[in-house]
Amino acid sequence: MEIKAFDKNNRTHYFLIGKVCTLSDYEELHSLIHDNVKLTNKIIIIDLSRITFISSQGLGSLISLSNSLRGTDINLYLFKPRGEIKQELEMAGVNMVIPTAYTEEELEKMIKVKKKKK
Repeated sequence: MEIKAFDKNNRTHYFLIGKVCTLSDYEELHSLIHDNVKLTNKIIIIDLSRITFISSQGLGSLISLSNSLRGTDINLYLFKPRGEIKQELEMAGVNMVIPTAYTEEELEKMIKVKKKKK
């Protein structure tokens, strides 16, 4: 898996590219996000549009990441999962734990609602 990160509009975006299936993939993602948590924006978006496969361990890793950010003021969102990845997230209930947006408009609405609640 390859990870590309960039900041845009006070948000940190992580593009995951390829397959998310090895232990080192999960460790790399967790490490990258947690190393940057102190410096990062309050919104983290994990873009899944370029993921072609995610294992059950990958799904668990996303939930673990979400749990590790609880109690912080950082909001985690999943963005644009496609086809089988979308189905995997829904079957495992990950989209119930981590807000998941399928379009830019949905993402913007989720972020606005979250800001209003604070």
